[in-house]
Amino acid sequence: MTHAPGPVLLAFALAFAPLLGSCSPPQPAARAQVTLECPGDGVRFEQRDIIPLRAEVRGISHPTVDFTIDGQTIARDAKPPFTATFNAIHTGSFVLQAQARDDDGRSVLSQRLFIHVETHNEEASFLNDAEGSPRVTLISPSLGTVLCHPSPIRFIAQVEQRQAAIARVDFLVDGKSIGVRTAPPFELRWDHPPVGRHSASVIATDTQGRAATSTNVRFRVLDPLAIRTAR
Repeated sequence: MTHAPGPVLLAFALAFAPLLGSCSPPQPAARAQVTLECPGDGVRFEQRDIIPLRAEVRGISHPTVDFTIDGQTIARDAKPPFTATFNAIHTGSFVLQAQARDDDGRSVLSQRLFIHVETHNEEASFLNDAEGSPRVTLISPSLGTVLCHPSPIRFIAQVEQRQAAIARVDFLVDGKSIGVRTAPPFELRWDHPPVGRHSASVIATDTQGRAATSTNVRFRVLDPLAIRTAR
C-alpha cells in the first residue's frame, strides 16, 4: 500500500527542486589546440621576402609559442596575438610549424604548412633626382614585406630638403595615390590593403615645384583563408 508524501517532505522537495534541476555535469575542458593561420599552405615567396607567421592558441593557459622552420626554432612569442617574421634568404621548399607550451611544459603542435621560396626577380625602379630637387626614400614598408589580410600597413618616408622647403609628399601604391602629407612626420597608415602583389613609392615636392620620386618597394598581401578554402 502506497502512502502520499507527508507535508514536510513535499515542502522540502518543492523548495530544492529548482536547485536540483539547475545542477548539470561538469563540462569537459577545451582540447588544447594551436593553429598556424599565416602564411597559408603552399604559398610561393621570393628571396628577400619578409614572411609573416601568426598562430592561434586554444585550451592552453598562458602559452608560449615557438615558430619553427624544418624543425628549427626561429622565433618565440609569449603574448597574443602570437606572431613572428623571418627573412626568406635561401631558395627551396620549407616546412613551417608552431608549438604551444604551457607553464607545466606540456605542449601541442600545429598543422604543418609547406612554403616555397624562389629566386628573386629584380623589378625596374625609377629615381627622379634632378639638380636641387629633394631627396626621398621610402623606409617602410621594407622591400619584400608580406602581410596577412586583414592587416594595416604603415608607410614612412624619409625626406631631405635641398634648395627649398618640402611642400607635400604623395604616397603611391601601384602608381595611384593613397594619401598626401604636407608636414612631417611624413607617415601614412593604410588600413585595408587589397590582397595581391603591390609596388609602393613616394614623391616629394618642394615649394618651388621640384619633385623627386623614391625607388619602388614591393610588398604583398596574403589571404590565408582563401588559400585554405581553395585547397
